[in-house]
Amino acid sequence: MAVTYEKTFEIEIINELSASVYNRVLNYVLNHELNKNDSQLLEVNLLNQLKLRC
Repeated sequence: MAVTYEKTFEIEIINELSASVYNRVLNYVLNHELNKNDSQLLEVNLLNQLKLRC
């Protein structure tokens, strides 16, 4: 299997972006003291979806 450095670079950029977005959403949820178990909140749903990928 050949290693394509361009694809590896793209994957790493996407992973870093995902981690950055997760951290920002987590900070938002914590700073606004939102209930992390309330699935009705958009921010909490986004946080839970990003948690699966990070």
